[in-house]
Amino acid sequence: MLTQNLPEFWDNLYAEGKDYWNFKKATPALLEFFKHPSCPATGSVLIPGAGFGYDAEAWALRGHDVLAVDFAPTAVDELDHLSRKHKNLRSLDLDLFTLSPKDAKRGGQQFDIIYDYGTFSAIHPGRRDEFFEVCYKMMKSYYTKAGKDFNYIIIDDTDIEDLAEEFRIQFNDQYTKEDIKKCLKSRLLSTDPKLRDLIAEMKAKYNIISIDDILTNFISELSDSAFVEWFKGQVTVLVIDEAQDLTELNYRIFDLLIQVNPDMKLFLVGDPRQNIFGFNGGSYEHLHAFLGKHSDYVGKNLTGTYRCPQPVCDYVNTFRFTDCPNTPLRSVGGTTGRITVKDAPGVSEEASEVLSIVKGIADINNTAILCQNLKYLAPLIELLGQEKIPYKVFGGQKLVKKHIKLFNHLLRIVES
Repeated sequence: MLTQNLPEFWDNLYAEGKDYWNFKKATPALLEFFKHPSCPATGSVLIPGAGFGYDAEAWALRGHDVLAVDFAPTAVDELDHLSRKHKNLRSLDLDLFTLSPKDAKRGGQQFDIIYDYGTFSAIHPGRRDEFFEVCYKMMKSYYTKAGKDFNYIIIDDTDIEDLAEEFRIQFNDQYTKEDIKKCLKSRLLSTDPKLRDLIAEMKAKYNIISIDDILTNFISELSDSAFVEWFKGQVTVLVIDEAQDLTELNYRIFDLLIQVNPDMKLFLVGDPRQNIFGFNGGSYEHLHAFLGKHSDYVGKNLTGTYRCPQPVCDYVNTFRFTDCPNTPLRSVGGTTGRITVKDAPGVSEEASEVLSIVKGIADINNTAILCQNLKYLAPLIELLGQEKIPYKVFGGQKLVKKHIKLFNHLLRIVES
């Protein structure tokens, strides 16, 4: 069960005073945005995951018609209060994933502006592509430009992995799964015109589109002079976090944006030691290649960490990497704690070692065991059960959306 999908999860955080995202006032960045000439002066605003509605009220006070959506009872009560206070602010008790422009009880319209500050990052990574689907569906400008509602299913890496295997079977092994995966991500990643045509036909037939397809479409829009002129007036600063995980396609877009708007400021923040999305085409080498083409950049090493105590920093500082320097880190958050490294010859021995450590801890309520996958977790759970040591397991879900599961089953039926 994905707890953040439940209104009770968020209501408990409110009740326990753990709503750390709650500024208890309008977001300062939003108020600054209101002063910028690129901020729309008019237009309807949709705010999914509106919380206590401070930002919704700020948009309403500016004169916009606002729909604020949330499903946590505590938040909905606050939004209802604001809706009685402001005639141009409506509240809606609803799971944002069920918003619909054609159902009056689930939004009932398309909007000029969709505003979010914090909701996207709170959504489980396995559902974030669904959030994009909702936004496109509820966005008036998409309908105006495309001449139709957004009716695509956005597929993520998990979906692509599953679909690539099914398409490999459908194509009678003419192409490898890896080649199909690349083409499913983006036509620009395939050099085989026949495969590109086959994948394009399947995508059109089943209304599926990938995140890289959206990026590729954006690249196509940069050939539109009207769009370029609009873009130059709208985007003057671009801030990118986790730059070490960006793909070659991302950096291709940065190059094009700099070409169309040389005055644009680009800030990239990344750590080569955290390049964990290599399987997805992300690499710190892409950043090195990009900086090699823009030698006038200014670089700065960030050495302070708020996340780790000093003993963790001291341990990591002893590492030596073959592909990048290891800039020493210092803790800003504290100096407590210690690190002990132990080796085990096998999975069962490792589970026994962890069990002995747990049994020696006085307060296991404040103990967390991080595990890479179920292969290592299963034997430990068995031992904890035998010792009658209470535990809870969080995470570990593989999300495959219902429509993708159904699509896979249909393909298997056709194949058989």
